[in-house]
Formats: sequence, structure tokens, C-alpha cells
Amino acid sequence: INTSQNAEAFAARSLLAGGLQSLQSLQGILTKAQSESSLYTSSTATLTDQQRSKSVEQVSGLALWTNEIIYCDIEKTERGFGFSILDYQDPLDTEGTVIVVRGLIPGGSAEATNFIFPGDRLVSVNEHSLQGATLDQAVSILKGIPLGTARIGLCRPLSTSDNNLSSTPETPTT
Repeated sequence: INTSQNAEAFAARSLLAGGLQSLQSLQGILTKAQSESSLYTSSTATLTDQQRSKSVEQVSGLALWTNEIIYCDIEKTERGFGFSILDYQDPLDTEGTVIVVRGLIPGGSAEATNFIFPGDRLVSVNEHSLQGATLDQAVSILKGIPLGTARIGLCRPLSTSDNNLSSTPETPTT
């Protein structure tokens, strides 16, 4: 049977011994390792011990962010803001999504700020709120911002080592 053409056969096929359910039962035991280059792509950024320790975290199944909104002034050039975004299911609202920084463009404005990092949640740009926005709406808002300085509001991701769910030490805004 060609399992790619038969949905029932494909569903019954086991690609991993024990399947996904056995991996999910190990959720408290598994850890994820993230390379420092995927977390901090700026060649000029120096990693603190605290940032480096976040490269190995317990797998929690949900990404969460601080409630504290921090602001950064960033230059929008002809090349944009210098970051890419993605939408992620809002862990607090199963119907909604949040907008997250996917990556930084080498040599772009975001990398130059040394303040915006992959995994940061975007919540506003100038007077425009991105809370509850779809990916298409967020892209439209970002593209509609005129060239020049813009104010970005974002929330930092929480780490499982943040046992009281507080934000990481404050980083000065630029």
C-alpha cells in the first residue's frame, strides 16, 4: 500500500518507535537545546551568563512572554525594520495568535539596535496595536509605517527558570 495515497494507512503507520504519545509523556524530562546563533544573531552581541543559560530549557509545550511591555526606537529603512515575523498560537487564547520575531536580517536595523531578538513578542508599532492581529494584518501594519524612526513595543519570552514568572532583568531601552 502506498501510504501517501491512503490516509488510513498513513495514520496507522508508526514512524517512531512508540510514536508521538510516548514522546509527549516525557515532556518533563526532555530538554530543548537552542544554538546561541539562533537566539542571538548579532555578531556584535555578547552573551551574558544569564542569556547563555537560557539556551537549554525544559520543554514546556507553550511559549509564554512577560506582561511587561518594553519599547525600542528603531529605524525603518528601504529594507524594512530588519526582522522577520511569524504568528504563533496565543497560549492564553486558543482562538488567537501572537506576533513573534522570527529572525533578524544581518546588517538590518533590528540587529543594529542590539535590543530586538528572535522570540520577542511584538505588541505595538507606533500607535498601532498588534495584539490579536493576524500575520497578514501585522505585515500590513509594518509595511504601512513610513520610513524613519518608529517605536516598537515588545515583550520578552519567559524562561522556565523564571520560577515566579517575572521578566528578566530590565534592559535599558534605546
